[in-house]
Amino acid sequence: MTSLNHYALGSVVDWMHRTIGGLTTIEPGYRTMRIAPKPGGNLTFATLDHQTVHGKVSVSWRIDGSRVSVDVTIPAGTSATVELPLHPENLVETVTEGTYRWSYGRVAADHTTFTLDTPSPPLLGTQQHGAASETHSRNTSPESPSMQMPPKPPG
Repeated sequence: MTSLNHYALGSVVDWMHRTIGGLTTIEPGYRTMRIAPKPGGNLTFATLDHQTVHGKVSVSWRIDGSRVSVDVTIPAGTSATVELPLHPENLVETVTEGTYRWSYGRVAADHTTFTLDTPSPPLLGTQQHGAASETHSRNTSPESPSMQMPPKPPG
């Protein structure tokens, strides 16, 4: 017999609530919460209902082509910080009890491909400055290393 009351199964549901549905508690009993869904892979919609001591929290989101819609219901006596997924301005709203709906055009997902030869600044989201960036952009022959380290500072 398989027990459904096992950490291995509960951890998956917890991850789905926190990541796909985006619901995390900030204060005990969900008096204050954060809602920040993370669409990914081929998921185009998700719905989450979670019963708290204050009432039911509902979160649903849908991606339909270039449009995103997010619906949130917050119970009385609570508040939430809502981070809208794929919003072109990374909009964050603080809401109290009630039902809310947002609909907006989404930013295109970044499908950048990285390889073992990708220098660290693009991976870290930073830009290179000075001669080092020129060295990296010119140093592409198969015989030479993919990245040269700048000289160590004196001292």
